[in-house]
Amino acid sequence: MAYSQHLDDSKKTQKWYQGIADCGFTVVGFCDNIAQLNRAKAAGLKAFVVDENLALQPWEQADPAKIEAAIDQAVATFGSDKTTLGFYLWDEPKASQFKGLSLAVSRLRESAPRLTEFVCMLPNYAKLDTSYREFLTQYVETVSPAVLCYNFYGTLEGGKLRDGYWDNLNDVQFVSAKAGIPFWTTVLSCPHFNFRELSDADIRFQVFSAIVYGAKGIAYYLYQTPTIGNYRLGPIDIDGSKTETWYMVKRVNRVLNAWGPTLLQLHLKGAYHLDKAEPAAGEPSNLILTNPGSTELVVGEFEHEDGGTYLIILNKNLSQSAGLWPVWRKKPSKIERLREDATWVPFSGEDIWLAPGQAALLRIEE
Repeated sequence: MAYSQHLDDSKKTQKWYQGIADCGFTVVGFCDNIAQLNRAKAAGLKAFVVDENLALQPWEQADPAKIEAAIDQAVATFGSDKTTLGFYLWDEPKASQFKGLSLAVSRLRESAPRLTEFVCMLPNYAKLDTSYREFLTQYVETVSPAVLCYNFYGTLEGGKLRDGYWDNLNDVQFVSAKAGIPFWTTVLSCPHFNFRELSDADIRFQVFSAIVYGAKGIAYYLYQTPTIGNYRLGPIDIDGSKTETWYMVKRVNRVLNAWGPTLLQLHLKGAYHLDKAEPAAGEPSNLILTNPGSTELVVGEFEHEDGGTYLIILNKNLSQSAGLWPVWRKKPSKIERLREDATWVPFSGEDIWLAPGQAALLRIEE
């Protein structure tokens, strides 16, 4: 999904929406009116909608009657269009807002069960009154969301990864799995504050580190650079031209679109770091014991809906490529890798290499 906040309606032309589709996105957030929704539809996109009356609800002092009326009006205005995926409710809510959000989600389930709420949760470096896992659990148990979405912007200046990155992923994966709902992540595509200007490796790493933990959706913040502070080098510049980031994002989205049909049929069993630098998520079988080429790898073990075994292997090193010569617990009889053109090929020869931040999707027969 492409975030499109801080942008005047006049700039959201048909060409602008087509550029989002051309960059490999399938969803835009957010459309503010019917005209924008029609442009998204013409570009082949789905959309989350911002309905002003709904988005401006005082969630901490929620009035049930007003929230129900706002949901009903939003559904009546936008809900019949299949382009609409759902409605933006709030970004980074506090625990004191959960009850109000639960009223909106409950009403949405009753009036339009096809539609989904969009709420993006705080990261673990936010100031909280409890542990991050407890905070997410409280949200899920109170609101009963259809999906758990969060952000964590970890690409700091100086080449550093913000502390707590993997812990955040682990907590989100744990809470979503326990609740039986998918999780989405929001990655940074428009540097600001003390976040660094991004490389291909940075974009790949942010996306595939979530995918290896089982994420089912990726949002990019932001699509177009706003004229605010030190925001810069989003995929679309302030003058509407494409930046190099647009091409970086398109390259990653090309992989996601090739992998998508398979990823949506995979269930994470567990993920672990070969260098043991971080705790495992879920209950992995440690099918790969080590890798002589590099141990800076994260391995996600998945079960396909057809019962098959799949692996996603991430090179978490952002400056060096990694060759994959895995030492297996039990060597598979057959290994295939899914390429960016959606074809399966033998996992051999030059197909064993990963660029910095790159991941490989493997299908194995034991």
